[in-house]
Amino acid sequence: MEIANEQQYIKGVNHAYLLAEYQPQLLENLLKSESRNDYFIGLQDGKRLYEKERSQSRLNELNAMQNKKSKDRGLER
Repeated sequence: MEIANEQQYIKGVNHAYLLAEYQPQLLENLLKSESRNDYFIGLQDGKRLYEKERSQSRLNELNAMQNKKSKDRGLER
């Protein structure tokens, strides 16, 4: 899909990212709309971006904990 108004798209992405972090239920309600303008597409993509980064952050935390646990095991021996 081609974006006609890039500024509106970027605003949508930024607003969705903030809403996903602080008001996720409000974002969900907004995304139930049937709108298909550039701002709305940005909202959808911003939510996906937030979820992807949040998942990556959690994975990094788990890996760090696992590495720390592995290092701690070596110290016990």
